[in-house]
Amino acid sequence: INTSGDTILRRLRAMPLERAHRGNIIGVDDFAFRRGQHYGTIIVDHESSGVMDLLPDRSSATVQAWIAARPVAPAIVTRDRPEE
Repeated sequence: INTSGDTILRRLRAMPLERAHRGNIIGVDDFAFRRGQHYGTIIVDHESSGVMDLLPDRSSATVQAWIAARPVAPAIVTRDRPEE
């Protein structure tokens, strides 16, 4: 099936976020809402392979605030490092 990145993001945003994720092991990665202009962060539960949240930007302060707001901090956080 051929599809565009915009279609995938639109479908992902339309999905209800499952709140049943335990979040012991999470993955953090940034993505482009609009290439070269606006970036966000996706947080994924590695144990269930489900999307936990989409954050509005890719700053470390936003991710730290998201983790701090959780009742239990994740045991492991993985991150995709940007190419330099």
